[in-house]
Amino acid sequence: MEEFKPELVVYVAGTDVVKGDLVGEMDLELETVIKRDEIVFELCKMERNIPVAMTTSGGFQKANAPNIADSIENLIKKRLIKVFD
Repeated sequence: MEEFKPELVVYVAGTDVVKGDLVGEMDLELETVIKRDEIVFELCKMERNIPVAMTTSGGFQKANAPNIADSIENLIKKRLIKVFD
């Protein structure tokens, strides 16, 4: 980040890494994925004031939609993203 100095970060927040996903096979706990997303936003927005465009991807199990929602809810709670009315 120091060397490249991006003006925008496009973050592909895949959920195929979550435990039980047959494609990703990484078996990460949901809490780890939530923390991963939090670290990306803290690094970009809080430490460097770089805007982040987050897309969701991957994830091939029914539980992924609530997992994504939990992560976004955490980002809102920590004031790392804003919700517009």
